[in-house]
Amino acid sequence: MISFLIPTYNYDARPLVYQIDQLAQKEKIKYEIIVNDDGSDEKVTENQQIEQVENCSFYQNKTNLGRAGNINRLVSYSKYRYCLLLDCDVTPFSADFLSKYIQLLLPDQFCFGGITYDKQKPKNGLLRWKYGIYQEARSVTIRREKPYRYLLTSNLLFDKQMIDERLFDDQLTTYGYEDLLLAQKLKEDQIPIHHIDNPVVHENLETSIIYLQKTETALITLADLVQNDKIDKNLTGVSYWGNKMRSLGLAPFVKLVFKLFKNNWRTNILGNKPYLVLFKLYKLGFYLKQF
Repeated sequence: MISFLIPTYNYDARPLVYQIDQLAQKEKIKYEIIVNDDGSDEKVTENQQIEQVENCSFYQNKTNLGRAGNINRLVSYSKYRYCLLLDCDVTPFSADFLSKYIQLLLPDQFCFGGITYDKQKPKNGLLRWKYGIYQEARSVTIRREKPYRYLLTSNLLFDKQMIDERLFDDQLTTYGYEDLLLAQKLKEDQIPIHHIDNPVVHENLETSIIYLQKTETALITLADLVQNDKIDKNLTGVSYWGNKMRSLGLAPFVKLVFKLFKNNWRTNILGNKPYLVLFKLYKLGFYLKQF
């Protein structure tokens, strides 16, 4: 009935697999759990133990395909029509997590259940935690107002027959903005996205420096997508304001400010009290540097 798809990279996916396995057994449904590793050099031995669990499979890519390619491969491995895509570092928020989705196994379905974060302030990963609460942990009411803008694939139920064997463009090999590209494609194809209140908790919080590095990589990807007309430049806040600054002739000024204050902003962003407004300014300046 359901194929649970879990992409992983240098992360132990076993806790999520065991939890989903227990929920699926409780619901007495036909299911499979597939974990695909994207060329990791860590946690491989641990994840190989997934093969010992009935209805569970573990695959490994010989080379790193990137998140989009890894997920596409997961879809190709799946045998059931309905797929639930889950990031490896999440955990279901409620005991009826799976039963809520089972009620929504309908044709032509794309359904995002949401994501949330622990309310307790973490010792590490403060920037990731704060940004996640502000930007990602949206209520179902807010998400329904802009269903394509607030789509994430960290907790996504979909009907496999609605896609052409791939969820993402295989040419997308770099990190960043895969979810928005998918949302744009669904919008263009007039495929509705349903939002429900059935979140997962994001457990893995990268250190602030790692998250900032990943953000910079994603912004380089975004700039490339915009320059090659592969994504609507108004689809993200940073690309919208970046385009606005460029059209008004203010991009050189913003880049100069970024150059002057970059180090000060980084000190705050990576510190114990990161201001998200500075993080936004940092992202805008870094993005405009790519043009």
